Amino acid sequence: MHHTIVVAGSRPGPLRDAFALAAELARPRGARIVLAHVDVGLDPESPLLEELRASAPRDLRVETRVVLATSVVRGLVRVAEEEDADVLVLGPSELSAVRRVLQGDVATDALRQVPCPLAWAPSGYAAHAQRPRRVAVAWAPTPEAGEALEWAVQLAERTAADLQVVHVADDGEEPEELDRLRREASRRVPTTTRVVEGDPVVELREGVPCDLLVLGSRAQSPLRRVTLGSVSATVLHHSRCPVVVVPRGVHAPAETAV
Repeated sequence: MHHTIVVAGSRPGPLRDAFALAAELARPRGARIVLAHVDVGLDPESPLLEELRASAPRDLRVETRVVLATSVVRGLVRVAEEEDADVLVLGPSELSAVRRVLQGDVATDALRQVPCPLAWAPSGYAAHAQRPRRVAVAWAPTPEAGEALEWAVQLAERTAADLQVVHVADDGEEPEELDRLRREASRRVPTTTRVVEGDPVVELREGVPCDLLVLGSRAQSPLRRVTLGSVSATVLHHSRCPVVVVPRGVHAPAETAV
């Protein structure tokens, strides 16, 4: 499914978590991993990149790269574009929610600009990383959710995982479209559906037992994100499992498992 996975981080803990997630995404497709350091003239290059590359399991193809940029987000966008990344993987933020609003949030700002899905590893993930056996995807009648569903199906095909399509409804009723999507996905992977009622952020963050959660995102501007809120951005930082967000305009590759 993935050909090139870019991993970026500035601190040892988050970088190790991100690298562990990248390894689990890379193995099923034999993808190469690019460990990237974005140099904005403030921090020296981290020796951890070479350490991770040197200690990587032999079944992984890992490279390192330094990117010069005027901001971290610009650097992430540049390396994702130049490497033709299938996924950009980041580690957990060490900023509080208030500081992310005041100082800027790298993950959600990058989500608006990167040309590929963005994956996020929760804190401590490296200690218990594993192949995702239960993949959940949030679905709504939007193009972004449709692309997220196809991305999740392809991942489940590659990892031999079960898929659950989750819909958060105001009335708790299952749309007719959801059953059709379940039948179509079931031809490719074991698929179930689940309809829940409540706050989408709470339900997706805490009420969906899975090894990896896939979301679509409309990639709102910073102002709209602050004033209206963003489900994907909030779940991204608070989920207990890894999260992959497929931004607006990004399409799942036209391939299926052999």
